Amino acid sequence: MRLLDRKGATPQALAARLEEEKRVKVSVRTIQRDLNEMSECLEIESTSGKPAAWRWRGDSPWRVSPEADATQAVAWTMLERMGQDLLPPNFLDALAPFFKAAKKGVTQRERMWLENVRVIPTAFSLKPPTITAKVRDWVCEALRDGRQISFDYRRMGEEVRHYDAVNPLGLVQRDRELILVATHAGSGGETREFLLHRIVDVRLIDRIAVRPAGFSLDDYIAKGGFQYSDGTLRKVTLEVAPWLGVRLKETPLSDDQKIEPTEGGRWTVTATVPNSRGFEWWLMTMGEDAVLFGGGDEEA
Repeated sequence: MRLLDRKGATPQALAARLEEEKRVKVSVRTIQRDLNEMSECLEIESTSGKPAAWRWRGDSPWRVSPEADATQAVAWTMLERMGQDLLPPNFLDALAPFFKAAKKGVTQRERMWLENVRVIPTAFSLKPPTITAKVRDWVCEALRDGRQISFDYRRMGEEVRHYDAVNPLGLVQRDRELILVATHAGSGGETREFLLHRIVDVRLIDRIAVRPAGFSLDDYIAKGGFQYSDGTLRKVTLEVAPWLGVRLKETPLSDDQKIEPTEGGRWTVTATVPNSRGFEWWLMTMGEDAVLFGGGDEEA
């Protein structure tokens, strides 16, 4: 059953994989007989092809044991690798048995995939700040259950300040930092951002959080949240170094980008980009390899 998927496997293929991966030698005839018997009580079926293949039916319920399905085992393993920062701690605790089972369900074939796939940062990355378990647990719980919280917060270079009746609206990961988007009793309804690692203490309040009408976390980010963008676009013209010109041909600044070589060996690039700090930061990192000489303040 662990070797079956929704695409199908012939008894011959199952016999070969059992011997290769599980060190179990069994005849094709025995496998065929067992599959026929199990199809009476399990949601598996035989295809009409020649040779016939066995598979889980397309409408069968999702099997929630990663040990029993190599595909699930890979997905659970990658979730464990990549979801540590965003999943609430109590979720991670509840998922621990599945992560453990996934390690047993990964066969040699899938292990090759996991050993050869990585995610790396695009630039030098700092270590993540320390967030206390209590802060992370209770902020996530309040956000999930729609409850208010209060906490003490230490801004850089300032004394600890108390925030009461805080309404959590969203949790965002930026680089290695976790940021709480919220309103609070003293914000006048304005949305604020709080770094979780600067929260000194947190308390759950037995009151329903107040969510602004029509609030959308995606809209908040697009309209200037995190100083990323003010929601407008601008047309820019850049003169870039040859290596950057080649890079921008492969990974354009925008869908409407136009790029042409100049007589001096550099490239002229025109594009419509977000009016954002993100673009400004990118431009500064390029130094003399990307010179802005047109459209700096023009809105699209």
